[in-house]
Amino acid sequence: MVAKVARLGCGSYRLTGRLATNAPGQAMHVEIGGRASATVALPYTGGWERYQDVALGDIRLPAGRHEVRFVFDTGLFNLDWVFLRRLDSSCG
Repeated sequence: MVAKVARLGCGSYRLTGRLATNAPGQAMHVEIGGRASATVALPYTGGWERYQDVALGDIRLPAGRHEVRFVFDTGLFNLDWVFLRRLDSSCG
């Protein structure tokens, strides 16, 4: 799945997703502007409509517009939303 993001300032961002899985052992990662977050083991939420907030990792980005890719490493999941929280604004 691919999405576009509004213009971001440079710095570190924490990714959190609200998602649901119907089976244990699912994994995913996020790619933003060609930079990949670590692979995350997803919790078994008990069904396709039983959502949980899941920490998807931290990522450092340059300023600008970025394409966001949600990569299914194993299995499937439902993704309700993803939140990027800026942790710092250092550009180095």
